[in-house]
Amino acid sequence: MMWSVFAVFTVVAVAFVLWRLWFVAADPGAEGAEDDLAANRELFLAKLAQLRSQLDAGEISAQQHADLEVEFQRQFLADNTGPRVVGAAGGRGRYLVLGGALLVPLLALALYWQLGASQELRLRQLLDQRASLMMAGDTESTALARLTGEVIDALEVMAARQRDNPLPPVLLARLYADQGVYPLAASQYQRAVELLPEDGDLKAEYAQVQFFAAGNQVTPELSQLVYLALAQSPDNQTALGLAGIASFHKSDYRQAIEYWNRALDLLPPDSPSRTALVSGIAAARERLGPEPEAAGDSELVSLSLTVSAAPGIQVAPETTVFIYARAWQGAPMPLAIRRLTVADLPATLVLDESMAMSPEMSLTSVEQVELVARISLAGTPTPAPGDFEGTLGPIAVDSQVAPLVLEIDRELP
Repeated sequence: MMWSVFAVFTVVAVAFVLWRLWFVAADPGAEGAEDDLAANRELFLAKLAQLRSQLDAGEISAQQHADLEVEFQRQFLADNTGPRVVGAAGGRGRYLVLGGALLVPLLALALYWQLGASQELRLRQLLDQRASLMMAGDTESTALARLTGEVIDALEVMAARQRDNPLPPVLLARLYADQGVYPLAASQYQRAVELLPEDGDLKAEYAQVQFFAAGNQVTPELSQLVYLALAQSPDNQTALGLAGIASFHKSDYRQAIEYWNRALDLLPPDSPSRTALVSGIAAARERLGPEPEAAGDSELVSLSLTVSAAPGIQVAPETTVFIYARAWQGAPMPLAIRRLTVADLPATLVLDESMAMSPEMSLTSVEQVELVARISLAGTPTPAPGDFEGTLGPIAVDSQVAPLVLEIDRELP
């Protein structure tokens, strides 16, 4: 009986595909497969807006809001992975379609026999069920734990089959972290970071899990990972918080205060994380004492500059602009960095030691720097073709007498 139903569905599916592809093959200009990424994104944003309105209305707590937001992110990632289908074309397209039609049932039968039902489809169904359960006001812990276990099992199978797909390790890492299984979460984050080396936000999540796995202790590996995350995502709140902890651990209380103040500026007023940051800043100020703090302020090394974009550069006002100083003819890592948008230009600003990505690599560690201002179309610190950039240097760190002028005037090849 099962095979009869399978055969009927296969015949219907092949007939439908033949009817569509016959005409597409005859006309090279016919429509191809549709990409529903934009529709999924609109739905995702609508869900986030609904969650925010529920939080504002007091229908859900801040913790429920955070949990559901992460869950919707998982669903969005799961729904928008996989290959895109490209339509066939050409004079011999019809014959290729006919040949393919003969192979489809055989291949489908072989895959069904070997793999069973689609693991990806099952995963999406499980994620939908889990999200629905979390949306319910009276979440039943046993049912949620069972669904979470099934999701993890499905992701483990997918991860084993798709070694180059970063989605399974990312989702597994976040699920393990939610459960407090930090060693397993750390191993999955390590794999994900290897697949997505340019993702600073992912590095920040990995660093946080390493911190918890080490019993809230700062290790050299953790510090290095945090500074790498900040180099790629300067405004990542998790990385800023951990960088403050690392600085506090080394008794560099001034640097810890700077990192935590930057994190505070990025948090909404009602964020529960504000209390912890304010307490940490107060503890650092107490350790620092009033006189060392005043002396440090008088010795703070800084560079003042005005940044503008050439009139011919036409990009969206919300496009990200990175402004930073780096060692003249040295390492490319920023010694001090600020993040603005095109709408903020022209802007007069200051780069100083508090904006360093690492305490060991700041403006005081070099004699000359190069100033760089770059409009990043992708919003990432790494330069890419199509970005617009301007540079100025060499600049002596200790002999500036007037604000420097830097214009973004060329497109990167």
